[in-house]
Amino acid sequence: MTDTQVENFLIATFEGIGSPLLTSTTVDSKTTYTNICYENRAFNRPTDNYWFGLHFIPTLPYQQELGKYGKNRWHGIFQVDICVPKDSGTDAMNDRYNTIVNAFPRGYITDGIRILKVGRSSARSTDDFCFTPVSISWQADLDN
Repeated sequence: MTDTQVENFLIATFEGIGSPLLTSTTVDSKTTYTNICYENRAFNRPTDNYWFGLHFIPTLPYQQELGKYGKNRWHGIFQVDICVPKDSGTDAMNDRYNTIVNAFPRGYITDGIRILKVGRSSARSTDDFCFTPVSISWQADLDN
């Protein structure tokens, strides 16, 4: 397993929450999500101000097992920013948060990736939208 595989798994799991929270278009059998802001990709914020920002925040791996071929353990946070229109109340924010929690249940393990916990920080307002960062803590064991 590589760090890219971990990032791709987390993004694919998030994209799996699907409709009605995620909006998408399909061109040539490729699905593009129009209300997800990925790191270092062009993004046009939807006019309704309902969107998500994804951030992959890894730490440095450390040696977990002894020997030359021992595995390395890696921790990190997959942060999802939930963005809703300013002054729209808490229902939309809470619905989106609960959907994310259900998609990343604590203790879930697959392909060497374990979800440790999911939690959110306080909401913050900016010019015309409000966002809440959701932190999904994970760990993975990587080959040396």
